[in-house]
Amino acid sequence: MNLKQVTKLYEAMDTEKRAALASNALARGDIDTYLQIAQTVPRLEYKKQDIRFSQGVSDRCDLMLAWSCEHWRTLALYLTNQKLAIEALNKGNMEEHEELQELVTDSMSKLVALEAVFKVLASDANLDVSKMFDSELLVTFGDKASLDSLTEKESRYFEELYTAFAPTSFADLRPIDD
Repeated sequence: MNLKQVTKLYEAMDTEKRAALASNALARGDIDTYLQIAQTVPRLEYKKQDIRFSQGVSDRCDLMLAWSCEHWRTLALYLTNQKLAIEALNKGNMEEHEELQELVTDSMSKLVALEAVFKVLASDANLDVSKMFDSELLVTFGDKASLDSLTEKESRYFEELYTAFAPTSFADLRPIDD
């Protein structure tokens, strides 16, 4: 059989049969036959969503997930230190109480700065997070977590946290060239 006749036979087969023949050809190391079969497979056109949409949703979800993890981690640290500070006070251990109270204050500053960072990044990403901050699920600081009202310590944390979250910042996103 000549090449044209074999090609016509392959073209008459459905895709599953071609796939089976091509797999068998690869298994026995017959690359030429595999390529010949592969060339007979019909070309289909696909339509898909713009990748920028999927990437944009994914990036925003990553931002919210990263922020949420850090928020809850810092809040757990805050609450743990608060509990330990109260226990130290009840035991009359003022030195330990003061050390722990400093950690509580430090955690509170981080929480305020973290909320401010998230609000800035959410704004950059065009995310409406007002309902999130209005819910009873989050410990939030409202106006205290705005850039204008951060203390010096909170501002330092803001800078650290903003830098940490910078890869998920949307201010510098550029459209993907097609």
